[in-house]
Amino acid sequence: MRISSRAAQNGTIWAVILFLTVAFFVFVVPKFVGVQNGGPNATLATIRGLEACLELYAVEHNGKYPVGTVEEASKALIAPGIDPRTKKPIEPYISEWPKDEWGTPLFYKYPTRKPTDQLPAIWSAGPDLRNGTNDDVIIWHWEQ
Repeated sequence: MRISSRAAQNGTIWAVILFLTVAFFVFVVPKFVGVQNGGPNATLATIRGLEACLELYAVEHNGKYPVGTVEEASKALIAPGIDPRTKKPIEPYISEWPKDEWGTPLFYKYPTRKPTDQLPAIWSAGPDLRNGTNDDVIIWHWEQ
């Protein structure tokens, strides 16, 4: 199947728009949501930004998210490798793994233990810096 140059251009335009949207949520929103001492709100914005990067990754990988934990996901998003079609390096989805408002890297897990979950779990240990306590900042509720 051959893709017309116009269709390829439209795909490229949408990829650029999606990339700019992701960059906005990852780098700009956390600065304005709960500016100093923003805590959970700024961390939620950072988690949402990472979620957007992962969605872009999944779109470009047949709906599949990076399998594993932070180590595997960060490798997939920061150093995605070579495009098998063009033989050119794939642009990174993020430049570094995001941290929460307390300076701790976000947690990631996919798949989760719940078989009904189709999305990765992304969370922060919260202000006490201990994973699994009541102050954790979580988007999806899941079983660790």
